[in-house]
Parts: sequence; structure tokens; C-alpha cells
Amino acid sequence: MGYFKENTTKKIINIILIIILIVFVMLNLETTKVSLIFVTVDMPLVILISFVFLIGYFVGKTFIPTKCNDNKKIEEKKIQEDIE
Repeated sequence: MGYFKENTTKKIINIILIIILIVFVMLNLETTKVSLIFVTVDMPLVILISFVFLIGYFVGKTFIPTKCNDNKKIEEKKIQEDIE
């Protein structure tokens, strides 16, 4: 039962964060200059914020282990030990 509560809480937090992100992005519609190493580019702030958010999301998913995945690995090990 605890797994479902944890999973639902995580979904609710994710939905709230997405709503906050959408509101933040919609409030920043103007164009801005982005200076890369050798190039300066004019781009809408909406695209820049969204791009940086997506990079952060995928980096977090890649490098930050989740408790749920750790629990699944432990359960899989126990099942394998029981089978053997």
C-alpha cells in the first residue's frame, strides 16, 4: 500500500511543478540574446527556459538514483535468492 501512496505523491508533485513551469514560461515571452562560446543568438526566452529545464530534467533522471529503483533491485535480488 505504501508504494501506491508514494507513487501518487510523486505524480502530484510533478504535476504541480509542471504547472509552475508553464506559468513561469508564459510570463517570459520576450526575446533575449544568448551568448555561446563564439556565437550570439537571439531567441525567445520561452525556448531558452524550456531547453534548460529539459536538460536539467534528463540530467537528474540520469544521475540521481531513486528510492523506488533501489527497492525494486532489492526485491529482485530476494526473489532470485528464493528461487535458487
